[in-house]
Amino acid sequence: MSQSQDNHEVKLAADDGSIASSRTSLRDSIIDYRIENGRSYHRYKEGNSNHQLWLITLNDKLGVAPPCERNATLGRVLDVGTGTGIWAIDFGDEHPEADVSTYSTAHLNEPRRLMDTGLTLHRRFMGTTYPPYSQPCEETFIVKIERVLTILHRVPPNVKFEVDDIEDEWTYSRPFEYIHSRLMTSSLSDWPVFLRRCFDNLEPGGYLELKETDIIPRSDDDTLNPAHALMKWANLLLEASIKLGRPYMEIPNLKQLMIEAEFEDVTMHVYKWPTNGWPKDPRYREIGLWNYENTMMGLEGYTMAPLTRALDWMPAEVDVFLIDVRKDLKDRSIHAYWPQYAITGRKPHKMEETPALT
Repeated sequence: MSQSQDNHEVKLAADDGSIASSRTSLRDSIIDYRIENGRSYHRYKEGNSNHQLWLITLNDKLGVAPPCERNATLGRVLDVGTGTGIWAIDFGDEHPEADVSTYSTAHLNEPRRLMDTGLTLHRRFMGTTYPPYSQPCEETFIVKIERVLTILHRVPPNVKFEVDDIEDEWTYSRPFEYIHSRLMTSSLSDWPVFLRRCFDNLEPGGYLELKETDIIPRSDDDTLNPAHALMKWANLLLEASIKLGRPYMEIPNLKQLMIEAEFEDVTMHVYKWPTNGWPKDPRYREIGLWNYENTMMGLEGYTMAPLTRALDWMPAEVDVFLIDVRKDLKDRSIHAYWPQYAITGRKPHKMEETPALT
């Protein structure tokens, strides 16, 4: 859809607690985190605020596929690339009849870290350290932060957490009715293989939903240009991901890959997440505020490793470079946003059998 040139509002666009150890399957090699440049990796992949961003974007729905309708009745559900685990917790609460499993390469069960993430948001927006471009937040914003804090205290009994290598062979004995995947671009080396595994582990008629972000930001009014540090940052991450063998995808290409994997009724929804609170529209301003916090909290974490591992930067060089990136992220005169995609597809109810050769 078009964007208002008068007020620069972002318009929605559309294209077609602790977890008991007994409930958790862990590999020693998976939870043995790599310490590099003074940081522990695997931990920055996804935060609680990313989950809130999707809830705001989808009007408090957990996805766009039919299994996410609140009146849907489900059996087995798989959440891939679980991040902090909040999506699975929410889904288990909303669908108590479902058996929700998670599959992630990271050790998700870190309640202290999760609480720290929520408390950081809580202090910033309830205290005096508001972002310089914002006003004291509305009650609804505080309520959503408090909801993040509350939900971390417990895990529904129908949610099971597992940690393994997603790119290993999947060994599930029974298929799923719904597979949900979020923020896996740059984490996978072979998307066609991943999509085929999802397809093979779905029941006939089951749904796959991918939620992904485009690493390259955009602006509809040319206030973001290649000279900005933010654009240089995005292109450096793209270059590094290619050298590391896990490139950031051009997300619209995933739709065609799903079709090639034999999914039917493949649909792609496109949304915009502003880089900060620049939109005048209250809803998109709220999305921008959350996105700003989400990005600023994780910026060093998901920049340091790619640039030092793949591009031979020194940690001090990364720190200096990110000063200008943060300035661009904070600048309300740059009307930038990241495109977000939700892509869904259904496994056919009846698979055609290939005739035997004679």
